[in-house]
Amino acid sequence: MNENPQHTFQVLTKKADRLKDVSKHLKWTYNIWMGVSVENEKVVSGIDHLRETRARTKFLSCEPLIGPLENLDLRFSSNTPIIDSFSAIMRSYSCCISEITSSQCSA
Repeated sequence: MNENPQHTFQVLTKKADRLKDVSKHLKWTYNIWMGVSVENEKVVSGIDHLRETRARTKFLSCEPLIGPLENLDLRFSSNTPIIDSFSAIMRSYSCCISEITSSQCSA
């Protein structure tokens, strides 16, 4: 992946608890995105594991959405704006990546 900067690689996992260990062994170039699946509030802790990675672009795959996802904290840390943290949310019903815009961010 590092040798192919012309491509963007979206790496997605349901095993977010393994991210911290795996992340430190990877060279996170701009073309490697890291994401976690978040289907309902039971697995929201995966977002915290994603925050701990060195990935420059982070995303959530909210599919299949089998329960509500209310009050998600999408900041990298308490003082980092949302727009700088999670670059996109993949939504199964639209089959595309929606960029998070500042109009969607609430402090």
